[in-house]
Amino acid sequence: MIKVKALQIFADIISALYILKCFLRPPAAELIVIFSRGAFQRDVASIGRGSHLVIIRSEWLRRFMRIGVADSCLEQVISLSYKNDLRAAFGLSLKVFHISLKKLVLELFLGGLIILK
Repeated sequence: MIKVKALQIFADIISALYILKCFLRPPAAELIVIFSRGAFQRDVASIGRGSHLVIIRSEWLRRFMRIGVADSCLEQVISLSYKNDLRAAFGLSLKVFHISLKKLVLELFLGGLIILK
């Protein structure tokens, strides 16, 4: 159990650092956050014309997070059932993401869908 908790903490720290790295760019008037994945990556350039893009590659974030939780917990449909477990395992990552969003995010894209505008 101690080893599993240590892996979760390690995964949370790596995920938080990756999210922070994605937001470390010069400030811009307009900020768009995109969780890119697969085929959607081809559309990223057309979304960001004239704005500052923060691109968080979902596959990298998933690689880091799967160190701390089972891969099945990260499946798009299943993850809703594990929402509380994922929040507990990745508290630091969520905190870094929330703090970073306060920078003037105007749009948030997740897999091609606008989540926040």
